[in-house]
Amino acid sequence: MIAYLAGTLVAIRALAFWYAGDAASLMANEPEALVRVARGVDHWSAREIVPADFATGDARYNGEWAFATRMMSIMGYAQLELAGASDPDGEKLDLLLDDLLSPAMRVFDGEAWSSDALEDVRSHRISKPHAGYLGYLALAMTLTRAVNPESRHVDTQEAIVRFLRDASVAERGALLQTYPGEIYPPDNSFVVGALSLHARLFEPNVRSAADQALRSFQTQGIDPATGLLVQTVGLDGSRGEPRGSGTAIATYAISFADFELSRRLDDALVAQLYHEALGFGAVDEFPGRIDSLGDVDSGPVILGLGVSASGFALAGAKLHDDPERFAALSALAGMVGGRKRFGDTQQFALGGPLGDALLFAVTTASREASTYSGERR
Repeated sequence: MIAYLAGTLVAIRALAFWYAGDAASLMANEPEALVRVARGVDHWSAREIVPADFATGDARYNGEWAFATRMMSIMGYAQLELAGASDPDGEKLDLLLDDLLSPAMRVFDGEAWSSDALEDVRSHRISKPHAGYLGYLALAMTLTRAVNPESRHVDTQEAIVRFLRDASVAERGALLQTYPGEIYPPDNSFVVGALSLHARLFEPNVRSAADQALRSFQTQGIDPATGLLVQTVGLDGSRGEPRGSGTAIATYAISFADFELSRRLDDALVAQLYHEALGFGAVDEFPGRIDSLGDVDSGPVILGLGVSASGFALAGAKLHDDPERFAALSALAGMVGGRKRFGDTQQFALGGPLGDALLFAVTTASREASTYSGERR
């Protein structure tokens, strides 16, 4: 019996090693491994992505997922260039930005606000900040401009960042609304990341607004008891529950603004939510709770362990130099997502376009990209 159990444990560890795939090479930013992940996304980048490709049961979420697929693909491609793993391809990035800026990609946000985000940018209607759509878009556009200063979207990128700057200043320390009456700190982490990256690279006079937005993110978004990020903040300043998925994705986005704050969020996630056994790593969605089956943000939650939280957490493990945790989380992603490798391409059979794009962004994350100051290595 003991020999059988020992053999089973050895087999599970071997399975984890196999499912971890290129984890060590990705951790080291080896170009061949990074390019394999990129080629898994190329298939989706070459075809049209529309909200109807997704079946969440809600038109708004379908739109969010289509938008996130393109946005995270852009982040991955730009990070690949900053890692020196691919030649600059400004036209590819601009074509993907064309898609993000298209009317079809703006519908989910426009219907919620009863107005179009880009029209509100043009008219400077900062009372409607569109933090979800514009925050994520601004970070993708700013990182694109970092690797492709000749992007045809520079003027739009500047207009959006200045709009978010002025909206943040007008709020006098409050976080921006994603939808009317709905404030999500994870979305604000992308706003803060975009403002800070833009200030560092292009317009130093945006710095004071970026710093104010960062302070608001810290004081309102972080739960003082756990150090985790809360998922929601009320208009009255009340906080919702801290959650793994929001903390993990914000660890990634806020690294473009404050790398040490990103480290503190990652430390809190490890201390409060991370589990590892037999070579597999996973992250709880809620601290101390296993009674949830999950929602559109968390993905499936099984005995408290969140699929999205565990995938997003790859970024923190990579950014903050924890190869063992990165490998363990990669093993879970490989098993749950159905990692498949054919030739020089890696994809996730069960992830679809969004899963491939998200894992592309978080596994190509690097300190070099997050703290980029204009000097290529």
